[in-house]
Amino acid sequence: MRAAEDPDLDRFLCAVAESLGEKRVSRDGAGSGLALQPAAVLWPHSASAVSKVLRAARVHKVAVVACGTGSRLPGMLAAMAAGRFVLLSLRDLAGVHRVEPEALWLEAGAGTPLADVQRAAQRVGCALAGFEDAEPGSVGGWLGRAEGLPDPILGLVQPAVLGLEAVLPSGEIVSSVPTPRSACGPDAFASLVGTGGVFGVITRAILKLSPEGGQRRTLALSFARLESACAWARGVHGSTYPPRRAELWVDRVFGQEPPTFRAVALFAGHEQLVEASLRYCGRKGGELEGTPLPESPAWEKGASPAGELAHGWIRWSRLGPALGALDGRIGVPSRVVVDRLSPMGGRLRVFSVQPDPAGEVRSDSQRELDDLLAELDPQMQASGACWQAFSRLKVALDPDGLINPQAWPLGPRPTGDRGGGR
Repeated sequence: MRAAEDPDLDRFLCAVAESLGEKRVSRDGAGSGLALQPAAVLWPHSASAVSKVLRAARVHKVAVVACGTGSRLPGMLAAMAAGRFVLLSLRDLAGVHRVEPEALWLEAGAGTPLADVQRAAQRVGCALAGFEDAEPGSVGGWLGRAEGLPDPILGLVQPAVLGLEAVLPSGEIVSSVPTPRSACGPDAFASLVGTGGVFGVITRAILKLSPEGGQRRTLALSFARLESACAWARGVHGSTYPPRRAELWVDRVFGQEPPTFRAVALFAGHEQLVEASLRYCGRKGGELEGTPLPESPAWEKGASPAGELAHGWIRWSRLGPALGALDGRIGVPSRVVVDRLSPMGGRLRVFSVQPDPAGEVRSDSQRELDDLLAELDPQMQASGACWQAFSRLKVALDPDGLINPQAWPLGPRPTGDRGGGR
């Protein structure tokens, strides 16, 4: 819908153009390349500019969808009902502002491409913690879907960031207070991470770094039994120096007899520590009847093929039933991956045969996987009480549901409640 046909939209765009400048407002979203075209595209250059946009959006009841590089935007918008919205591009909130290799952190704008952040970290001998080399997108988009980083030593899920600056739906700019890493207690900013931007727009973040450099080695093992593969995945964290990344791959096992499972681990750091950990994990695999596979540089990139359909957290004891049920619930995936391993379980990721499945397919698959995991392992999934708490927070912060409405329907369904709140 064009602004001329919608007085509220026209007033909104006039107010935004006055605040940001005409050059930062495109009143025609036809050039966005999206199937569901925005009414306009905005390019704020600061958190203050984002604040002005969200304040105006609340006044004039205009939906706002934020994006960085836009790598996942087409699929997300496909789950959104057709309607009026404007696209808030964060491309001008890009840049790595500060790097502290000794303290292991880096500060970057939300619109910064992840590849740029990784290169900045590598220049000082570090790597972005939790980042997968093949993962596309920007800092803000990554944090919107980040679900915490597993600590391989403690077996706990730690926050994905050390600090945030964000703009709430009301237009209020909030920043986390610098605290020691040993600080404890509730973190009010946790609701801004891993929730798709439904509670606010992240504009800047302080990200964790991990030491890089030294030797890099990979280990791949093939297991005939899922139980053995899961036991190896649990056991690798018993090493004095755990692998930097470990994953369990299941490739086209549906309908095949007997299925096979691959475990892949990447080790990086001091040569002696890498070799010691490699020997431990290899010996553990041998004890579980794992067959070593030839080392390949391709293992370093992990399993991130195109066409991810859905993901969710699962415990090792429920992985077998989940794999058996996927065929009937989602279809025949090309690959199933369990990564971000911990002694309890990991993140289950399901990939499509198609390299770029339609957004509706991804949305439906995510809901099916949410339902399946809730049935198999309700304690590991968000409870109905948790969903209701998030719903109340959404209503309190964004009563009209204007901020990133495309992300809200993709959240977990409330347990035992199939209606409402969607």
